[in-house]
This record gives sequence, C-alpha cells and structure tokens, in this order.
Amino acid sequence: MDDWLADRRVESPAATAVVDPETDASWTYAELDGAVETLAGRLSTFDVSGERIALCAEPSPTAIQLVHAAMRAGAVIVPVDPTHPIDDGRLERVDPALVVVAGIAPDRIDQTNTPWPVRSLKADGPVASIDTEPIGSLSHARLQPDDPLVYLFTSGTTGQPDLVELTVNNVCYSAMASSKRLQTTAGDRWCSPLGLHHMGGLAPIYRAVLDGMTVVPSTTDPETLLTTLHTYEATAVSLVPVLLEQLLEKRSLPSSLRTVLLGGGPASPTLLEECLDRSVPVFPTYGMTETASQIATGTPADVKAAPDSVGRPVFTTSVTIVDENGAPCPPNTEGEIVVSGPTVSPGYVDSAAFEQCDGGFKTGDRGMLDADGRLFVSGRTDDRINTGGETVDPTAVQRAIKRHPDVKGAAVVGIEDDRWGERVGALIDRDGDCTADDLDAFLSDRLASHERPRTIVFGSIKRTPSGTVDRQAIKARLKQPGN
Repeated sequence: MDDWLADRRVESPAATAVVDPETDASWTYAELDGAVETLAGRLSTFDVSGERIALCAEPSPTAIQLVHAAMRAGAVIVPVDPTHPIDDGRLERVDPALVVVAGIAPDRIDQTNTPWPVRSLKADGPVASIDTEPIGSLSHARLQPDDPLVYLFTSGTTGQPDLVELTVNNVCYSAMASSKRLQTTAGDRWCSPLGLHHMGGLAPIYRAVLDGMTVVPSTTDPETLLTTLHTYEATAVSLVPVLLEQLLEKRSLPSSLRTVLLGGGPASPTLLEECLDRSVPVFPTYGMTETASQIATGTPADVKAAPDSVGRPVFTTSVTIVDENGAPCPPNTEGEIVVSGPTVSPGYVDSAAFEQCDGGFKTGDRGMLDADGRLFVSGRTDDRINTGGETVDPTAVQRAIKRHPDVKGAAVVGIEDDRWGERVGALIDRDGDCTADDLDAFLSDRLASHERPRTIVFGSIKRTPSGTVDRQAIKARLKQPGN
C-alpha cells in the first residue's frame, strides 16, 4: 500500500488538512502532500529507508509533516519526549539514522558530541535546518501490514523504559476502531495538544488522514488551548483529566465540541459529573502504548449509566479478565486485564517479550467487566505511578535521587491526588543538609518535570520484616497533613 497521505491527497485534495494556530496558516491535503514530498526527499539524503528517525518536538504543522514524510520515506518514526534529558540513554537505544528536533530540544543537543546527524525543523535555532538539505531521489515506500511504523517509549517495571513496536496494521486498526466508536467524519476538526511521544498525541495525525479530518495542533497551556478550541471551532480534542479540569476552571468549552476524548489516567467521578452537568461530550478511554492507544472507550451515555467505567472495548479488541492462575474471571470479578486483537503490538524492540495469557497481552492493570461488557479499571498490579497522564517508574526516580551526595536512601511511591490522579512522593534518608528545594534543583536536569517528586519528606525508610520497603507505610507517612 502507499502511505496514507498519498491516498488522502487523491480522495480529497482540497480539504483542509492542518491549521497552524500560531500563524493562522492552513494546508489542504494537496498542499500538505507537496510539503511532505519535499521533506521526504530531504530525508532520503540520510538513507533513512528501513531506518529510524528520532523526533524531539512539540506538536506543530512541521512535526506533522515529519511524521508523514518518515512514512513516505520508509523510515520508522521514534518520537522522544522533548522535556527528557537528551543524554538519558533513549537515543542510544534507538540508534537513529537522523535526529530531528524543534522547540527546546535543539538547545539541549551538542552536535559535536552526538554520533548521529541532527537537523532542526526550525530555521532560527542553533541546529542546522532540515530545509538546507538537498532534495534527494525518493523511492516511495510500499508499506506492508506488518512493517514497523512507530516505536514509542513507555515506562517499564525494571527502571528502564520499554521501546514498543507498532506496525502499520496496529495503527490502522486502532484509528479505524477509534473512528467507529467516536463517529468521527471528514468534517471534524481535531485539536491535538498532547505530546507526540504519547500515542494519544500521535494518533490524531494518522487518524485525521484516514478520516479526512483537519488537525489543529496546540499546546497544553490552558488559556492558549481554550483560545484555539474556540477560534477554530474544534469538534474534537484529546485531553488528560488534569488538563480538562484546568480548562473547565477557566471558562466553558466551545459548543462546537462533540468529542472530548479523555485518557492517560483515571478521571474522578466529580470531574465526570461536572462534564455531564455542563454538557461536555466526554468519552473516557483506557489504552496503552502496547495497544496503539484505545482499548476501551465510553460514550457520554456510558458515563451517565456507569461513571466508574471506561466503556466497552473498541471494535476488533477483545478484553478478558483473568485470575492469578490465568483462568477467566466471571463478570463483576476483579483480575488482571488481558487484551487481544490487531492493535496489540508484536512486542518490545530491545527488551523482554510481552507477558501473555492464551495469546493475549497481559497489561499489568487490574479491573473487571460487568454483565453489560463495560470495563472498570482499578489500578496497577505493579508499582508504576500515573500522574496527569504520564507514567512514572519509581525505580528510575529513586536512582536519580540517590545520585545526590547527601542522600543515603530513597523510597518513591504514588500518592492519591485529586487533580493529578497520583503525584510522585519521596521519603528520603539523608546524610547532610540538603533541602527539598535543593533536591528539586538537583533533579531538574536529570528527570522530566512529571517525574520529579511533588512531595518530599526526610526520615528513615520503614521496611517489612523481610527487609523490603514497606510501601503502604511510606504512603501513609507522605499523606500526613502538612506534607
């Protein structure tokens, strides 16, 4: 098959593909296709076919062009969180043929010490612009269903993030299932503020081309995002719960919205009730990187009938609840969530294979299905923290904290938080005079902002009789008034 943008250009060349809220510029699908053709030609000078392109950038029209250009050139796109330290080992694991950056990322890459070529999507930064490259000979890639399309990092349980492979089929089936559940059409305008290093931020780019929608990239700044939603009369938007709360605190969402896809973490019953009271068309969703985004998605009717659920599994996705022995659980019985279907990744790129149960992917999440097939998610079977839609591995945070010379030991846990779902908390055994502010400054260039502890308490680390960290006791300590 051709890349999807090439097909969309033929079907609806005059339809608006992308709008830039910063400049009010827009591109039709024919114009976007032309820009992508040129960019793919420039990428070809780096021999990217069959290779990996790392992308460190916030959502923007040029980043959208890069995603499509990589597909056209036959490269695998690997979006990397632009807020992460560049030297945290992710690029070494990717070993890209090219690193493309924009925004804050160019200032954090020393090209003289980087073994890969680095180019910028912007012409005004310290890194050479991709636009200065010659346009090479481009052989359009012919895509096969099982070809890798995207690699995405996700947090693991061992302290090292896993690199997930998503194929052409995975992403295509996910987009189709999402469109079917959300009833999106070619007339929709999808506002996308989420980071491209999440499938929730990347999915609308692919979904828009398959449906013929318009993508309006934005920022997570609440006021800017609200202005964008109103100005461009967005009909759909992807949000995490904390961002939706911030928007509702400021003012009403536009009446043009008919889909607010809410994922990345559990939404509180209070937030969902407010959405119903204010006629916000909220669709709570549960998904994972390993399943190319949505596993189950609820409609506003589901929210009204069962506000604690995340709705029913999306089209072609099967969900089973199993007990500790792998046997299926009856309805309304909690167990581990197992997912099967064409959206499930073939596996991790450079680490352990998926843990499976009867051929299905064991998610590590606990939940249950009710008699009507609605899914309820109750939490993790491991200790990972979900804060504001971002997954944090406490082992990685502990490792960074222990690098401070005044720290003897550290225990990191998730603490229930009304706004963020969970916040990162740390109990630190210190041997010196460091303060919470000292530690936060120390961690600022070692951890992403969402990984840094919001609650820091100093004291001895309580352990169980067997010598392991008593996580429940530590959580109780960190939740005490005044912390």
